[in-house]
Amino acid sequence: MRRFSQNLRLELTPKMVDTGELRNQLAQWITDAATRNRILIDNPAALYGF
Repeated sequence: MRRFSQNLRLELTPKMVDTGELRNQLAQWITDAATRNRILIDNPAALYGF
């Protein structure tokens, strides 16, 4: 029989994503502005045709 800590809690509801934090993290991962522009602007434009 397995024992589990009382502090262990199963969360079934997803947490909200902080999009601002993700945007800031992307700037740290990809420091070149032209590359970020290709990822965030050019790629979706080509994919969705706008």
